[in-house]
Amino acid sequence: LIPLAVVLAGLTLLRTATTTTVVIARNAENVLGSIADPPLVADGEHRAERLAHMFASGSGGVGRIAAVYVIASRRTQQTVAPLAGQLNLAPIVIPERELGTLPQRIMSAHRGESVFVMGYASSIGRPTRALTVRSLPPVWEEDYGAVFVITVPPLGSAGALKMPFEVGG
Repeated sequence: LIPLAVVLAGLTLLRTATTTTVVIARNAENVLGSIADPPLVADGEHRAERLAHMFASGSGGVGRIAAVYVIASRRTQQTVAPLAGQLNLAPIVIPERELGTLPQRIMSAHRGESVFVMGYASSIGRPTRALTVRSLPPVWEEDYGAVFVITVPPLGSAGALKMPFEVGG
C-alpha cells in the first residue's frame, strides 16, 4: 500500500510540476466598422489595464507568465501592451498565417510554464481547440471579455476554463 501511495504522489507531483498553462484572451473593445485594423476605444483601454492588473499581479513567483504572444493586429497589440509592460516582456507577434503552429510552438518552447496569448474573436478558437482537442464555446463578436485558461499536463487530457471577464467601475 505504501509503494502505491508513493507512486501516486510522484505522478501527481510530475503532473503539476510540468503542467503548461496557456491563457488565451480576446482583444478589448475597438472601433467597429470604421477601418480594417481599428484601434481600441476608451472602454477597451480600460479593459486592457484590468487584464494587466489581473494577470501581472504577483508576477514574481509561481505561475508568472513567461511569454506573451499576440496576433498581428493593432487592437490585439494595444490590448496586450499594458500586460507586457508590467511583466517587462516583449510581446511575440504572430502573423495570422502562422496561427496553426502556435500551440506546438508554445508546447516546445514553454513546457511547464505559463503563457499568455492575445487574439481576436475569430482567431482564438483554433489554438484553444488544438491545445484541448475539443471545441470550446464560440467567442461572439461582442464578447470582449472572453478569457480561456487552458492547462496542459504532461500526462492525461488538457483542461479548459472560460472565465467571464467583465470590467466594472
